Amino acid sequence: VTTGGSPGDVFSALGESFHHVSEATMDEHHLSGLNWAYGCLSVAGVGSIESRSDGQFKVPRHILSSYDRLKLPFRIRPGFFSAEIGQTELTVANVKTQVKFRTEEIKTTATKKIVKERRQTAWEGEDYVPGFAYSGKKMETSAFSPIVRYVRDKLHSRTG
Repeated sequence: VTTGGSPGDVFSALGESFHHVSEATMDEHHLSGLNWAYGCLSVAGVGSIESRSDGQFKVPRHILSSYDRLKLPFRIRPGFFSAEIGQTELTVANVKTQVKFRTEEIKTTATKKIVKERRQTAWEGEDYVPGFAYSGKKMETSAFSPIVRYVRDKLHSRTG
């Protein structure tokens, strides 16, 4: 890949290089990541791989077939939560500031000792959703933060 060309030229050359990569040399996370990357480039509208009239990137057939054989229980959809003007922006910073994460104490299974959790947790839901209990602690249900409500509502409106 040379510099100085348009982004489409650079990404097209990069995309073309994967037409010659054997899917047998890739682990599941490589295939998933590659499929995600092609999706991101497609959402960005940069360049063209193979002949697509819409100018979108297309995952090489052999890579896509291998990815599909993984039968993952989820689908990564780049751009699914692109914020419209005036909407909540889905960023790590917004999640960190809006969700009330806490570090609490739990009881270990093996030693029954009380220890501070190594991660922060939060439990949000509707008023009727009960608390969530595990490892000797119970997380009371907090009202949805604006960012979590945004994600919930966007998922519902797009998927039903």
